[in-house]
Amino acid sequence: MPARRFIKNDPEELAAYIKSLASGLVVFDGRSGAGKTPLATDMAKRLGCKCADADRCFLDHQRGMFVGALRVEEMQSSLNASLAISPLVMFSTVCARQAVEMAKLSAAAFIWVEHASLVRLDSAEGQFDDYDDDAAPPSIHVVQTRSKPTSQPTMRDAGSIKSST
Repeated sequence: MPARRFIKNDPEELAAYIKSLASGLVVFDGRSGAGKTPLATDMAKRLGCKCADADRCFLDHQRGMFVGALRVEEMQSSLNASLAISPLVMFSTVCARQAVEMAKLSAAAFIWVEHASLVRLDSAEGQFDDYDDDAAPPSIHVVQTRSKPTSQPTMRDAGSIKSST
C-alpha cells in the first residue's frame, strides 16, 4: 500500500499517486471552499476517469446540508455503476468519510484538501504528522496555497457520472 503523503501545490505528484492506485474510489474531503471539487475534476481530466461531486449530484437541498441531505442510495448506485466501467472514480464532498460509510462503499484513498495561506502551511503539515500511521486506506493531505479559481468547471466537463447537475 502506498505510504501517506503530504503534498504542497503539486498536482502532478497527486496525479501520479492516484494513478499508482490503479483502481478504486478516490475520495476528496475537506471544508467548504477548500477546493475539493476543482481538484477532483482536475485529477479526473488528467487521468481520464469519472468524477462526481456529492454536493451537486446527490444532495437534496430541501433536507438540509451535508450527509443528512444526501440521497445515499442514488449515490451508492451511481458510484458503483461508474466503478464498473472506470477503474478510478474521483468523488468529492464535505464529510466524505461519513458519506462513504453511509453508502457502504470502500475507498482506495482519502484525500484531505485544504486551502491554506502560507502562514498556515507549516501548521497544517505539523497536524498531518500527528495522524495515525496505521490508518487504512491511506490518507493524503493536499494543501493548495495558490488562489482559488474564479469559476469552478462543471462536472460534465470532468466526465461526471451524472448526466445532469
